Amino acid sequence: MIFLVSQLFAKNWLKNIALAMLFSVFSLFSFNTFAQVEDTIIDTEKETELRIERLAEDTEDQLDFTDLLDQLDYLARNPINLNKTNFEELKQIPFLTDIQINNFLNHIREYGKLASVYELQSVEGFTLDVIDRLLPFITVSDDVRGSTLTFNEIMKNSKSELFFRVQRVVEDQKGYSAISDSALQASPNSRYLGSPERLYTRFRIKYHNNLSLGFTAEKDPGEEFFTGTQKNGFDFYSAHFFIKDMWGIKALAIGDYLAQFGQGLTLWTGLSYGKSADAVFIKKSTIGLKASTSSDENRYLRGAAATVDVGIFEVTGFYSKKNIDANIKSEIDSLMNEDVFVSSFDETGIHATPSEMNKRKALGENIFGGRAAYRTDRVHVGVTGVRYMYDVSIQKTFSTYKQYEFTGKDNTVVLKRPRQLSLE
Repeated sequence: MIFLVSQLFAKNWLKNIALAMLFSVFSLFSFNTFAQVEDTIIDTEKETELRIERLAEDTEDQLDFTDLLDQLDYLARNPINLNKTNFEELKQIPFLTDIQINNFLNHIREYGKLASVYELQSVEGFTLDVIDRLLPFITVSDDVRGSTLTFNEIMKNSKSELFFRVQRVVEDQKGYSAISDSALQASPNSRYLGSPERLYTRFRIKYHNNLSLGFTAEKDPGEEFFTGTQKNGFDFYSAHFFIKDMWGIKALAIGDYLAQFGQGLTLWTGLSYGKSADAVFIKKSTIGLKASTSSDENRYLRGAAATVDVGIFEVTGFYSKKNIDANIKSEIDSLMNEDVFVSSFDETGIHATPSEMNKRKALGENIFGGRAAYRTDRVHVGVTGVRYMYDVSIQKTFSTYKQYEFTGKDNTVVLKRPRQLSLE
């Protein structure tokens, strides 16, 4: 690890020593932390990571599954008590369908509390395979007392974590090899601007599922680091403050966050996992508002959002303003007027060549809107409205499969999604 870090600053020995010492401390911190984790939790984490790896293998895009891993890790450490739960809480488990959740809640209403998790076999849709996958994330207990959420409780039982990762391809790569000035001038995108290391760091303070505060930073392979086009170090920085079910607020997000409603027809930011060879990920899992902790540089919102409960009604408002990667072109018409437009979006988040740097944060994006929902045990009806605004007009190349995609600068979408959970 120290060798890899030293390659970043071969011309500055002071930075070499400082970074080497810092990364060594991070490594010791990580080893000491993980050594105290229970064996059962470690086994669950390994199983979860294997499932996510299988999902990643079926996905062509280079995606960051940090948010999904955090969600499952939290459920593994804080299993849902099936004798004290509701539809919204069970929706956090991404491989349970709405029908399965509804069947379970009807079973509880008709027959009362469960005596064992294996009583789920009597619920339609809960096969032994489904129950086996549920086991790390659920429990059955008669103790339905809730903990008192106070400032002292948060300070005492909150968890902090610091993570740092360095990755590098061992084999020599052409994009980093020496090249003459004339050859580079003739083909400027044939060589990467920066070093081949991928650097990732994350710091987070978390209290159960109620509070999250932290930041994420990442440098992709080939990107510069504290030099050239990246004077500020990492190519991507993200920070967030998020609370849930605290102080009368259902959810509050400041900074970078995710918003997922319905099946994503109006608004869905973050990773969308719906198709996979592994049946554990067979549907989208609606979460509403959530902190963004991944290194995905485009699929998130930056601003503020809040959700409040007003009796049986739930109201959400959100606002986001940021720049995203896009390919901006210009054309001159017959009257010598210049037409500037966006021909495509770039969601890779990699800025290792001059052409990729030209796309970096080239398009200004404003998103705002809201959602109102009526929710009972049996009926859920929601209306979501979103307005998208860009500072440059979007005009994608015409293709049959793109003929219904949005073009222009402004787009407003409103969708009503009713769902009746029970006909009893």
